[in-house]
Amino acid sequence: MGREAVLSNVPENMRWAFSAAGSGAGATVVLVGTAYPVGPITAFHAGAGLTAMAIPIFLLALAAGSVVRAAIYAYFGSAILEGDWRILAAGAVLLIAATAPLLHPRGRNWLRTRFGP
Repeated sequence: MGREAVLSNVPENMRWAFSAAGSGAGATVVLVGTAYPVGPITAFHAGAGLTAMAIPIFLLALAAGSVVRAAIYAYFGSAILEGDWRILAAGAVLLIAATAPLLHPRGRNWLRTRFGP
């Protein structure tokens, strides 16, 4: 599929992301998106394929992000297996902080208006 065919299905208010990803910041987005331990990484990689990012830059960002992601999983996985309650408590606090905005109607409405159809 061509870039134009894919972008025709992207909402108008989100197309700026593809043009920005082709710049120097695009590799940083791929690196951070790959390194972040929770969430889909395929979207970052597929999105980078729609930009003018050079393949060596993409592979470097992918490799660096993958190492960070693996290190995070190894550290926290080991801590959970050892029964470190502080890690479990920190995870619970982060989960509550991430989902708290969804509990209030204003938070849900903001997400709908920003990312909705």
